[in-house]
Amino acid sequence: MTAYGCDECGKAVEVADGAESIDIHDETSRWYEFEDGRAPVAVMQCVCGRHRDVDEDGVGCLCGSRSPVRSDDLEKVIEGWNRMVNSAE
Repeated sequence: MTAYGCDECGKAVEVADGAESIDIHDETSRWYEFEDGRAPVAVMQCVCGRHRDVDEDGVGCLCGSRSPVRSDDLEKVIEGWNRMVNSAE
């Protein structure tokens, strides 16, 4: 994972190069683990603050937001979602 959402400001915080992992102690992100053994990816919380989930169609939220990325690779879809909800960009 390269970034996670800050619980204070809502912006994404980049993880320093070389960091192997960080602990997430709030609801700004959740891990999505791949069945094929790839490293898990953090899915950032939707800007509406509601639940978001990952399925075969990508990342979606109850508010109707969905990742703009269309790909067979869910890792790319999650990264697209994270860029979409990253208020720092």
